[in-house]
Amino acid sequence: MVNFGKVLVSDQLEEWKEYYINYKMMKKKLKHYVQQTQNGGRNHEQVLKEFSRMLDDQIEKVVLFLLKQQGHLASRIEKLGEQRAVLTEQSDISQVSQVREAYRQVGLDLVKLLRFVDMNATGIRKILKKFDKRFGYRFTDYYVSTRANHPYSQLQPIFKQVGIVAVAGALTRNLASLQNHQGSFTSIYDHPSITLKDPVIEQINHSVQKLTHSTTFLKFLGQHALIVPEDVQTSSDDLVDDQSYHFMSLMLNLVNTFLYMVNTYIIVPTADDYSVSLGAAATVCGVIIGSMAVAQVFSSVYFSAWSNKSYFRPLVFSSIMLFSGNLLYALAYDLNSITVLILGRLLCGLGSARAVNRRYISDCVPLKIRLKASAGFVSASALGMACGPALAGLLQTEFKIYGVTFNQNTLPGWVMCLAWVVNLIWLWISFKEPDHIAKENAANTQSSDSNHRRSDNLEDGLAQPLLTEEKERQDENVQDDDDKEEDRKECHKPATSLAAAYRLLTPSVKVQLLIYFMLKFTMEILLSESSVVTSFYFNWSTGSVAIFLAVLGLTVLPVNIIVGSYVTNLFEDRQILVASEIMVLIGIAASFHFTSSYSIPQYVTSAIITFVFAEVLEGVNLSLLSRVMSSRLSRGTYNGGLLSTEAGTLARVAADVTITAAGYLGQSQLLNATLVPSLVICLASIAATFGTYNSLHIKTQVKAMAFFILTGLFVLLSVSQQALGQNYTFMREATHAPPVAYYDYIVIGGGTAGCPLAATLSRRYRVLVLERGGSPYDDDRVLNMAHFSDVLSDTSASSPSQRFVSEEGVINSRPRVLGGGSCLNAGFFTRAGAGYVRAAGWDAREVLNAYRWVEDVVAFQPELGPWQAAVRRGLLETGVVPDNGFTYDHIPGTKVGGSIFDPEGRRHTAADLLRYSRPEGIDVLLRARVARILFSYRGTKPVARGVVYRDSQGIIHVAYLNQGDANEIILSAGALGSPQLLMLSGVGPADHLRSYGLDVVVDNPEVGQGMSDNPMNAIFVPSPSPVELSLIQVVGITRFGSYIEGASGSDWSTRSAASTSTGAPERSFGMFSPQTGQLATVPPKQRTPEAIARAVEAMSRVPDAAMRGGFILEKVLGPQSAGSLALRNLDPDDNPVVSFNYFAHPDDLRRCVAGIEEIERVIRSRAFARFAYPNFAFPAMLNVTAEFPVNLMRGVRGGSDPAALERFCRDTVMTIWHYHGGCQVGRVVDRDYRVLGIDALRVIDGSTFNASPGTNPQATVMMLGRYMGVKIQKERMLTEGSG
Repeated sequence: MVNFGKVLVSDQLEEWKEYYINYKMMKKKLKHYVQQTQNGGRNHEQVLKEFSRMLDDQIEKVVLFLLKQQGHLASRIEKLGEQRAVLTEQSDISQVSQVREAYRQVGLDLVKLLRFVDMNATGIRKILKKFDKRFGYRFTDYYVSTRANHPYSQLQPIFKQVGIVAVAGALTRNLASLQNHQGSFTSIYDHPSITLKDPVIEQINHSVQKLTHSTTFLKFLGQHALIVPEDVQTSSDDLVDDQSYHFMSLMLNLVNTFLYMVNTYIIVPTADDYSVSLGAAATVCGVIIGSMAVAQVFSSVYFSAWSNKSYFRPLVFSSIMLFSGNLLYALAYDLNSITVLILGRLLCGLGSARAVNRRYISDCVPLKIRLKASAGFVSASALGMACGPALAGLLQTEFKIYGVTFNQNTLPGWVMCLAWVVNLIWLWISFKEPDHIAKENAANTQSSDSNHRRSDNLEDGLAQPLLTEEKERQDENVQDDDDKEEDRKECHKPATSLAAAYRLLTPSVKVQLLIYFMLKFTMEILLSESSVVTSFYFNWSTGSVAIFLAVLGLTVLPVNIIVGSYVTNLFEDRQILVASEIMVLIGIAASFHFTSSYSIPQYVTSAIITFVFAEVLEGVNLSLLSRVMSSRLSRGTYNGGLLSTEAGTLARVAADVTITAAGYLGQSQLLNATLVPSLVICLASIAATFGTYNSLHIKTQVKAMAFFILTGLFVLLSVSQQALGQNYTFMREATHAPPVAYYDYIVIGGGTAGCPLAATLSRRYRVLVLERGGSPYDDDRVLNMAHFSDVLSDTSASSPSQRFVSEEGVINSRPRVLGGGSCLNAGFFTRAGAGYVRAAGWDAREVLNAYRWVEDVVAFQPELGPWQAAVRRGLLETGVVPDNGFTYDHIPGTKVGGSIFDPEGRRHTAADLLRYSRPEGIDVLLRARVARILFSYRGTKPVARGVVYRDSQGIIHVAYLNQGDANEIILSAGALGSPQLLMLSGVGPADHLRSYGLDVVVDNPEVGQGMSDNPMNAIFVPSPSPVELSLIQVVGITRFGSYIEGASGSDWSTRSAASTSTGAPERSFGMFSPQTGQLATVPPKQRTPEAIARAVEAMSRVPDAAMRGGFILEKVLGPQSAGSLALRNLDPDDNPVVSFNYFAHPDDLRRCVAGIEEIERVIRSRAFARFAYPNFAFPAMLNVTAEFPVNLMRGVRGGSDPAALERFCRDTVMTIWHYHGGCQVGRVVDRDYRVLGIDALRVIDGSTFNASPGTNPQATVMMLGRYMGVKIQKERMLTEGSG
């Protein structure tokens, strides 16, 4: 070996001699430091500072000279550029040749400069290594990490060679231009694949490559401090040629990766149900899911070792093991064995060939496409993660073949069996063993030394005459004698055990593995417990869980595209790493159940934040890990890929064990119990990251973190209003209820009044809410204004809307959902008038407080679109004054009312008011169908004492009141449900009850009387201009007892995915769609299902432009007309017999006619002119409304005289869902809403109203629930206090 100090002196250019580093002086100084330290003359800190200062001076000298020479070269190129510009207009070949030679001379000088940098970079590397070796201290890590990435770094010009490469680029471009002077001027930037055949350029390129070798050590050390410079490929990096690469074998590895991820996650949506069906707890799903990961811990090692010998045989073995494991998993159901189930998953884990798949890409794919192959590996994993749950969602069926069960639990196993058989056949036919494996198996004589010689020969063959091959080999072998043995061992010896591999890990690599462990732990917790958590909190079905998990998986690819294409161009990898860790921390923290309620928006949003940024973190983490890991871990069995795989697998095992252990605390504690370790590990990883992060360069880091953190906080804040109070830990399916339970209050009906009433009472007492429907948060149609009519159109047994038809033939709907009518209506929110409050005998101050309590959660000020604004101005123009602006108050004139739809069009219902509940004080049972109220007797007076109800499976449950005179049952089942349940319980007209064989508890003929529905009539106004989608926002409160409102819909002319019997797609008409029962084209008695179908089909054929417009409607105050309610049968789920006697009172008909006339004036007003055809007569509009789209109502409608309008009112009457009565105050209940003649029983809902309050009753019904809840509490406190 040649001493480097001598080589440096001999190879120096004489004219640049004074600018080289003084290597000899630094060696002597270093020896002197060692002696002083041993003698106690200096401590390590003094040596460190002094040596750093000396090295800074030496580097500064080199860098300043380098910049000076670059400037000279740039100046010469600039002058030559001026000459070249003149030559573009000439064709003097001799002058072109002269300029070309001048450029080449600049190139030769650049080669000299590159050699200068090469020698100095090598000297810096060697002196740093010497310091580390002599002092046993990682000075190099410290020096490079603090200098290389500092804003004023002087190491950067050597570290990245940016300026030199720019000069080389200028030379290449100009020489290429001169070469093509006689032909086309093809730019090297437009055609990067075209290489310039010029000796000087080839010499420059070779020198740059050689310089890259010299600075590789610096780059590696910089990466240890998470400093990642630009990658520069070298010719020695790739030993795989295009001829030995086999595309189909790569595809089979990617297919293996995809199928394995599908196999891993296909069972997640059903694992809890499978464990329960085999007699285990739902949380055992953690063991079922995690057993595959446990086995993978061991399989990764032997697969990694096996891949040293072969790739084909491990992949075949993998397919066989996975087939066997899935077969056992599928048969466990019929064998009724949880042991067989877990054994099957263990076999699947033992078949994990992901270590082989990773190794194949790194060893057998050419470097130029290795990045694409790696991206394919990540994509295959992501798609498998998405397709697994999605496929599970499609397997929702059950059948048997020869006694073998195929259902949602076993079908994932059978499907994967088939998939692995097909994969095995494909593998056997198409896989080709890589050439280097085949050669090694045949001869087994190739050594690592020969590999390196071949690599050196390949590199040397690229050299050009300026540096001879012999000279280059000498340069490569120039070392100090004391470095020789150490370098040889470090560069060529792979790790032979996990312990040896661990010893090669630097602190930065350990931190990256910790981060990888954290993100895999967090993701496994999120995914594996999703079925249990969503079932417990939200009653999600397997299909819903599958869709949720699939959506999470599908976010991986777009997120990584965004990060790879944009974010990485703005920030360094380490900055993205820290920011992503913090966002994962935010996602975990946001997932905790820390309020009285837990909602779908909170869970989904936090899950998306956690999952997406964990995926971002994984990409950046693996990128950094691959760069900062020792080259000795790139080969052998115990390689870096194995270490990262083991870290991820152990994380999954730990996560699944955590889920199972947390299950012993109960499902209610599962979420928080599993999130705590995730939070702790995440905090630890962030702290460790900062420990290896360059703290002297934080400005850009802070900006990056601030960007990500603010983005995350914005997302969280945007859903915070939705996240509060939109699903609840105390809400359950009635199937989970005990056979017998005891409460202080039992509220029958979780509707518009029942929810605020129960929430208020639960603050001090134990309350049970029995709701016959499901949760509104499970049906997006309920919550989305754009799907308003879809709910009312749904006539299925599970629909939130239950259709009924009055005896007059008017089609109507009653709610069957938590939140009641507030989940179905058009959303208008307005208070009752002051006169109504006085007449009801309510305390005005408490009423106002109750309204505000409700409004804080569910009420919003709508933003008027052009059509609604025109209606408002038209009302004012026609005398419906004054202009009351926006207000919740009921005041004569024109006003903009509130809405329970927020600015994003999301509905907020009475169910949202349950956020006020005390979780320990309330149970809400869904799909709990109350059959009757139970009574006992105190003397001769009946006392309500309990209720009998059935769950969705028909099982009977009983809830009783706790002992105490103040405890009560409260009926809040609505205007139809409350009188119906009273009758079914024996309270009502005695003769009517006896006719159905019911025992009479109290004979009260007023039960079911006073049933009223405010009649509504609407005029369709075709518009020459587009209109916005809107429901009720503006109301004109007239002096003659009619309310004028409007609804428009720009989507009325769009067609839905459903189709008519003729195949034509249906058109939606919002709240006036025939599908909802709002059919004005035939008189009420003729509104049969057949008539509705004909109307829907006829409307689908009308041109789109003809249906652009809106409806202006009038609703009759009161009303004065009333009907009755009676039992149809003894089924509480069936609709009772209801009549409303529309327009039986002449005042109602008079008010309707006056309202129609007011609508005519509004349509003809100047304010509304933009949205009405000028020559379209009002009688024609009446005919359009009554007969459009097909003339089903024969007879003349012509004219707008009172008689014609009266007939129009009767024939086109519809409901606006404001029916009330049946348990009216003074007839069935007293002014405190106690049922007359019975103790411990009240009715608090719209059935008690004698008239509809305001223009829409929902605000007052919600207010009443809160008002009476407060009143009951106060009265009880006074009574118990005095007692």
